[in-house]
Amino acid sequence: MAWYTHSTRGRTVRASSCRILAYILKNMEIRKIIPFEDQEAVYEEIERLRKLAHRSQEDRDRYEANRKIYRDNLATEQWALEMGEKKGRQIGLEEGIQIGQKRGIQIGREEGMLDAARGMKTKGYPLEDIAQITGLSMEEIQKL
Repeated sequence: MAWYTHSTRGRTVRASSCRILAYILKNMEIRKIIPFEDQEAVYEEIERLRKLAHRSQEDRDRYEANRKIYRDNLATEQWALEMGEKKGRQIGLEEGIQIGQKRGIQIGREEGMLDAARGMKTKGYPLEDIAQITGLSMEEIQKL
């Protein structure tokens, strides 16, 4: 949370995030707005800001610069993970399509052979010839 200054009747007033959060907490019913499990994080943030408020401006600026670096690194890491997942999904999709196409071709060939065997059987071809031409077993041909 940022530090900022503003002028009031010629005076420069420094307001910290800690003061802002303290004001908000005093003037709202926090237990109804913030879920119970998140309230501890709010109080921890207030304590962090309270400690920061007692530091010099130089220390606060250095602290904020370090936090910015941390957040930038975190965002970069999250972006890299998202891009890796996206690339992984794309590769998986492409491989799935290839496998599906190969399987579809295989099923089509099998069905084509069965159709051809049915046609030959209907025309009265000997079962041995049908088996030799189609590569189907005698049992498969008899089931047709």
